[in-house]
Amino acid sequence: MRQNQISHVQSNALILMFSCIGRRLSLKERVIDEIEAVKNIFEHTCLSGFYTYGEIIPDKHKGQPSMQNQALAITTIEEC
Repeated sequence: MRQNQISHVQSNALILMFSCIGRRLSLKERVIDEIEAVKNIFEHTCLSGFYTYGEIIPDKHKGQPSMQNQALAITTIEEC
């Protein structure tokens, strides 16, 4: 999310974080720092999240989907 988009997130928005378990295993206790950083950016919003086993994404080089397992996705849900 770009900085100008962050400033437009409403205070009643819901922030969902989807972090791969691979990130958790590699970051260990530092994963808390990552969560705290997101909380500091979206100060007045509700934050929730899940650990996932990875994402399936299109791979332009292989021509078929591939598995990624160390990504962090942040999604905002808000009323228009």
